[in-house]
Amino acid sequence: MCILRQKGKKIAGYGVPAKGNTLLNYCEIDLDYAVEDLPSKQGLLTPGRRIPVVIAEYAHQHPPDYYLMLAWNYEKTILDKEQDFLKNGGHFIMPLDLRII
Repeated sequence: MCILRQKGKKIAGYGVPAKGNTLLNYCEIDLDYAVEDLPSKQGLLTPGRRIPVVIAEYAHQHPPDYYLMLAWNYEKTILDKEQDFLKNGGHFIMPLDLRII
């Protein structure tokens, strides 16, 4: 992801589950923001890396170039939901199997 950052790409997280935060902290990954549907997490910062957690509307108004899939167990649901993002040239980084969609 460092290469993407060096190229000026904006990278956001998709979801903020505990397993995703473990990945962010262990690998010392910084993101522009993380989008989350759960109201109880919106407006907060992720533990450790202190990444702002935003609502979907913010993400749609300020779309990243890439989303790092942090809620990988909901991959199909998220990809189905974000078809417009993908059609407009956005990509998802899948951290567990090292794919970019």
